[in-house]
Amino acid sequence: MTWEKDNEFMDSSSEIFFDVPQNNWKKNIIVCISCLVLSFLLVIFFSGICLAFEPFQWSTQISRAVSSNSCNTQKICNEYLLLGNDPTTSMIVVFHSKNFLGDPIAYYGLSLGSKDYEIQGTMKKLNNVYIDRYIYSFNLYNLEPGSTYYVSYGDKGVNGMKIRTFPKNGNITFAVGGDMGTTETAVSLLESVAKQEPDFMFIGGDIAYSNSMCTCWDRWDKWFENWNRIMKSDDGYIIPLTVSIGNHDAGGYNRNKSEVKYYFDYFPISKESYHIHYFNLFKFLILDTHHVSHSSGIQQEWLVEKLSDSKYQEMPTIVGYHVPMYPASISEFGTERNEEIRTNWVPIFDEYNIELALEFHTHAFKRSKPMRNDTIAENGTIYIGDGCMGADPSIFDADGLYYLEKWFAKPHYILVNISPETIHTNVIGLKDLPLDSFKIKFW
Repeated sequence: MTWEKDNEFMDSSSEIFFDVPQNNWKKNIIVCISCLVLSFLLVIFFSGICLAFEPFQWSTQISRAVSSNSCNTQKICNEYLLLGNDPTTSMIVVFHSKNFLGDPIAYYGLSLGSKDYEIQGTMKKLNNVYIDRYIYSFNLYNLEPGSTYYVSYGDKGVNGMKIRTFPKNGNITFAVGGDMGTTETAVSLLESVAKQEPDFMFIGGDIAYSNSMCTCWDRWDKWFENWNRIMKSDDGYIIPLTVSIGNHDAGGYNRNKSEVKYYFDYFPISKESYHIHYFNLFKFLILDTHHVSHSSGIQQEWLVEKLSDSKYQEMPTIVGYHVPMYPASISEFGTERNEEIRTNWVPIFDEYNIELALEFHTHAFKRSKPMRNDTIAENGTIYIGDGCMGADPSIFDADGLYYLEKWFAKPHYILVNISPETIHTNVIGLKDLPLDSFKIKFW
């Protein structure tokens, strides 16, 4: 009898125990499936996140795919002109496409529609799972100085640009900016630059603020859309460009070249992160402040080699690079990196009498007193810049920095005019407001 009662109890409790899951298992399965589907959708939606600055912006692969980006909607996009080694006789034509357009062939001549010369270019497909992109580039050599050329390329040569080489004689004017991004300020200042119709523009790093993320291709496309739309003269000439690498282009410091996304693919000026241009009145060396190449070693040897070249040694020299040696910032001046760059480069600048150094990075403006051996000296190098052509100005404590002649935190670009006797710089702010001006007489 006891066993039967226990059995009855067991049967009764079992019945009660199994009543709950029998009533709710369908709901539980639905909840689990819903959670899995939601997680899957969230992973898809948030996959390929890009975090870009100036302005801060995040995007996903889905949001980029449905954007009105010109490279999503046009067969050819991002058409621009880079300076060659000697811009009197050489230029580099670049364009992008989401499609493979066959052999990279371009035509150029001295009249509109002419195909006097044919050139075989290079094509590179980006190694990027997030984007189908082909980069076509054409190095035009042996051009006539001071001449207009019409270049055609693409499917049946329907795309093209009007370019001109630099003259062997006469003044040269170029614009300087850095730390740009795609802000309204950057666009406004770029429009101001275009009105000046400079012979070329130098951008000293932190160009699109993609942070070297492979997912941030759309930020580069936005930057090039602004450039393509704005940077041409009233009579249709494309304004050439040259650049230096910055930390937001390389993704930081001490990077391997293979780790840097987009910069070297989009600016095929040199295989290295530093290069040189020779003009009729001056030579222009563009350096790397520890983003890919260290200031010592191979780059330092290259710098001395170019400055000591007897063929060009008597020419005035301008250098440009991203991180400043004499910044408008006490904290930046005292960093280990800053001190290391000064140790490696200042003695060379002094030995070869560098007239002007263009610096960026701190999002302000400064002009130094003439400097030699880390002290104020007559006929020393002037250090100018600090990069604020779109990035928000940074307010640094610059009081007490002995080397500063002038400094402020305002958006700006610099217009540099080179004549046989002087370098004349004008600093221009928003609404074309003049902010600073000075001249350097050649020694």
